[in-house]
Amino acid sequence: MSDPFNYSFGWLCALLLEFEASKKFLDEVHQGPAKSKLDPYDENLYALGRIGQQNVVIAAPPADYGFGIACEMALNVRRSFPNITHGLLVGIGGGAPSRTADIRLGDLVVGCPSQRGGDGGIISLRSNEVTFAQGEVSPPPPALARIANRLESEHEALGHQLERSIGEVLSHTTVLDAARFERPDASQDRLHEAHDVHPPDESPGCSVTCGPDPEHLMERVDRGSSQTTLVHYGVIGSCNYVEKDAKARDMLSAARDILCFEMEAAGLVGVFPSLVIRGICDYSDSHKSKEWQGHAAMVAAAYAKQVVEIVGQDDSSDPHTPCLFQEEL
Repeated sequence: MSDPFNYSFGWLCALLLEFEASKKFLDEVHQGPAKSKLDPYDENLYALGRIGQQNVVIAAPPADYGFGIACEMALNVRRSFPNITHGLLVGIGGGAPSRTADIRLGDLVVGCPSQRGGDGGIISLRSNEVTFAQGEVSPPPPALARIANRLESEHEALGHQLERSIGEVLSHTTVLDAARFERPDASQDRLHEAHDVHPPDESPGCSVTCGPDPEHLMERVDRGSSQTTLVHYGVIGSCNYVEKDAKARDMLSAARDILCFEMEAAGLVGVFPSLVIRGICDYSDSHKSKEWQGHAAMVAAAYAKQVVEIVGQDDSSDPHTPCLFQEEL
């Protein structure tokens, strides 16, 4: 059985799909710890292993999602694995494309300031009205922000290799399993005009009900095969509701430069300092579907692995670094 004290990297997922995608990127899988070695109230799901030189704890809640569940999950990780020194929140989110941010399905948003400037991190949203979006942006831990900036530079110079990494991982799984996580065809990436609302009766499905009618779709330049996935750095809106109002999405995005929306990160602020990594699976509108969720989760996990690998290469990231979470639980 693995010793919980030997793990220094906490990798949190909110959904089982994200958890399953993340596990595929472990270089080595470890046997889970005995239940008796964990906190007695800890009901999290765990996958333990190694990436590069780092021992990693991948965690997911037993059910549900949202601010409160994420906070409880993070506290359980801290109690059961007391030597965690770095935190990641890895999974899917809804994009907020704009004239300045060409965000598409399968892209990645990292909650961190870009080297080019601007804000970056998490802003808590408890309403989709702009007047309630006046809070401060919580940045990621400085050490992880530096790593994200390093990756940004390396990706600009050499390419991010995320799709290649995903392909390698999926080549070692079954055809049926790989189908859950492969990238859908680009024709399935449709951005509807903000005023185009999906009918309440969803029984036929969005592809049938709304379809690819060009009158209702935003016209976008074809990226080509060389730029299928882009990595964006900036602000992530963390909501206590599901954002599916395209007009509210656009107003919040314009007011606070929000690049994507999700529902867990705000629950970790002050509890489990983390770099938040979100693969884009929809456009935060009424046309949400699950078609891109698997691949979006894989993109987020592939980037997260690169972060862990760099921490392991960094001489300043000693495995015996004191825990970042010093306050009493």
